[in-house]
Amino acid sequence: MKLILSAATLAIALAPLALAQNAAVAPSQPDVAQDVAAATATAPATAADGAAQPVMPADSAASAADSSAGEIAESTPPMHAAALSPDAMKSLLDGYAALTAAKPGDAAAGAGKAAACVACHGIDGNSVDPQYPRIAGQGERFIARQLMQFKTGARQNALMTPFAAPLTPQDMRDLGAHFAAQSGRSGTADEGLVTEIGVYEGRKLYTIGQQIYRGGDAARGIPACMACHGPAGAGNPGSSFPRLTGQHAGYTEAMLKRYRAGETHSSARQDANSGIMPTVAAPLTDLEIGALATYIEGLHVYDPRATPASAQASAAAQAVPAAPANDVMAEPMAPADAPAGEAVPADAGSGAN
Repeated sequence: MKLILSAATLAIALAPLALAQNAAVAPSQPDVAQDVAAATATAPATAADGAAQPVMPADSAASAADSSAGEIAESTPPMHAAALSPDAMKSLLDGYAALTAAKPGDAAAGAGKAAACVACHGIDGNSVDPQYPRIAGQGERFIARQLMQFKTGARQNALMTPFAAPLTPQDMRDLGAHFAAQSGRSGTADEGLVTEIGVYEGRKLYTIGQQIYRGGDAARGIPACMACHGPAGAGNPGSSFPRLTGQHAGYTEAMLKRYRAGETHSSARQDANSGIMPTVAAPLTDLEIGALATYIEGLHVYDPRATPASAQASAAAQAVPAAPANDVMAEPMAPADAPAGEAVPADAGSGAN
């Protein structure tokens, strides 16, 4: 319980940072050097400070249609997390240092190196098969770090390890920059009613995920997901908290269950951020994990790159012209975009893929 409370404290402390990232254009990504520092120390657990009880937004704040909360089995057998040997840890830390020494990623160069990624992750990082994660729009640093973990064996996956093995640190940063420049897609959340007898009976599935994502559960030591991943799931590239918005529900559900079971790369020394997730996932039930997964798939982040030029022109034409300089009361009307961070209703044309 002490470790779970510590994770909650950390998430609450990081909330302003995550919110700021979603409210403005993120600055250029910091160097990977801080990952080395984070990986070489493990913070002691501390008691959580007082936290306000979570408040569930009204059901009308989000709704969706396509049911996608079913569990998707991974194509590779689960590999239980184990402490890295001193040599393996040194290899990983040396890899992080090499990422620091590499030049910032070149998206154009990365596009030329991404051919092997297409079969699973799609030509633009938006995979079709839900067992493979969508990586379009993911942060450069996050992608580069994951590739380095696959290469050094800190993170084990029978499919990814052979692809990561020949990559240089510069390749990893270039690939990260390429996929970070792609526009992510989103799906729809499941608004089906829960029939399981219990506290959630009769509620729409996505609203359970919405409640936990936005408010957590202080009584059970579960921090709000938005504290680290942002209210719209856009992540925080500076802190290397990954983008979640629009991720396949099946993939998210499978990963949360693996975190809960201790089957992931969860050492705080090898990946400080992933060291948080096992304690966050530990109290979650299967129903809550499925609800979180479908709510996350329905999250949308406004991205002008994903908006057709014709739609942008139409929106601009509808805007009211700017007022004269001497009329301080009048202001131009902004285009009516859907608020970020809401699961898209079934009749809103969510563009699920």
